Amino acid sequence: MASVFRRRRTVTDGTGRKKVKKSGSWYIEYRDKDGKVRRVKGYRDLTATRQKAAQLERQAERAQVGLTDQFAEHKKRSLSEHLQDFRKSLTAGNSDAHVRITLARIKRVFDGCGFCYWSDIQANKIMDFLANLKKRSGDTISNTTFNHYLTSVRMFCAWMVRERRSAESPVAYLKRLKTVEADRRPLGFDEVCRLLAVTEKAPFRFGMSGFARAVLYLMGIETGLRVRELQSLTVGSFDFDSATVTVKPEFCKDGKKAVQLLKHKRAAQLRAFFADKLPNAKAFDMPSHYRTAKMLHADCQAANIPIVDDTGLKIVFHSLRHTLATELDRTGASLKEQMTIMRHSDKSNLTLGTYTHVQIYDIRRAVENLPDYPWPGTQEKVGAMATGTDGREISTDRPLTGKWTGKRTGTAYPDSVSMSSNGTVKNQQEHVAAITADTPKPLNLAGLETKKDPASFPDNGEKSIGPGRIRTYDQWIMSPLLCR
Repeated sequence: MASVFRRRRTVTDGTGRKKVKKSGSWYIEYRDKDGKVRRVKGYRDLTATRQKAAQLERQAERAQVGLTDQFAEHKKRSLSEHLQDFRKSLTAGNSDAHVRITLARIKRVFDGCGFCYWSDIQANKIMDFLANLKKRSGDTISNTTFNHYLTSVRMFCAWMVRERRSAESPVAYLKRLKTVEADRRPLGFDEVCRLLAVTEKAPFRFGMSGFARAVLYLMGIETGLRVRELQSLTVGSFDFDSATVTVKPEFCKDGKKAVQLLKHKRAAQLRAFFADKLPNAKAFDMPSHYRTAKMLHADCQAANIPIVDDTGLKIVFHSLRHTLATELDRTGASLKEQMTIMRHSDKSNLTLGTYTHVQIYDIRRAVENLPDYPWPGTQEKVGAMATGTDGREISTDRPLTGKWTGKRTGTAYPDSVSMSSNGTVKNQQEHVAAITADTPKPLNLAGLETKKDPASFPDNGEKSIGPGRIRTYDQWIMSPLLCR
């Protein structure tokens, strides 16, 4: 049985005499479900205190047989108290910006709906609030923004269930709205060269110099790093000797540390670019996430590059990553190599994703085979015509400057050969003359006291090329064994 009593204490009055003083309120002493003696404060009224004592006894008895609400204490706490604990759990493994934005979205929803306690949360009120939520411009928010708010609230409610503060989530059944992703397009080789050339000479814009923006775009194209990953880079993130750049796990989309390979010559150029910065300094003073696309659009417009092409595909900052994926496919990188460089996971294809392995030299080869985009500020004499990595000629509205296009003679690469449908080289004599014009003559074997191999091919321009013959012009040593 619970007992009701007044607390007694001994006090000393002004004359120095001691006397016993009783408390103004009554107290209750009872045994909880685990048999432990508990003492709680009651009321000044004896009858009300006895009623509370009987209620506590009933709750203890119901708890012993499993009929009590184990989440009753958490229901009494305000949502602001729960959000403070939720902030602590978010801090581990997430950036400060992610924590700040997530909590701001949750508070905006709860304040707009008038929720103060966990029992106040109702799914229909949340949906109505988000449907009528307005942007600063006065328009309703997009489906993407709607989903961001809903996802943040669902994260908090799922955390309450996971921490055993509630039996179930009141918003677990709410579905995200369908969104229409903007069709992004990659940039062609000539567009990249023109973008870099114009951006390098462009004025200070969005907190970055033109040269720094050109280097940033080149980094985005050759590494495929996302906006948030590029923003997190410091000078210490680069290992110039190993030609790698490392992104911390909390800034990666999959939560895993990313180590991207760089071209060796690009690493040397980046070392000179960051020479006057400390290791802890930011690599790029980029604008906020939402302004990076505007920055790229401004530079594309200055370079006369259409933001939206004839097919409706649009250039966004993520298009730099799309450009890397396109060029990897064009340069012949295997699917596994592309997945590794792009950091994509294909869980549905167990054989490819689990049992196919790629060595570091395979990734290095794929990286080095990417198109040789010019480094901002380099001076190279080039021709006026360039092609993409697929061998198609590219025409530009504005002629490319010499220092951005690289040495080319009508094709994207100087050693490329135009082939016909049957496998033979078109205009062989012209091509041989062009290639051998400034190259040393083949070694003359006539003066050597060796017998000519009867199985070797005649050393002349007519039969040294074509199907089944020597593929490279003017070889000093022609080995039929190696050729075949």
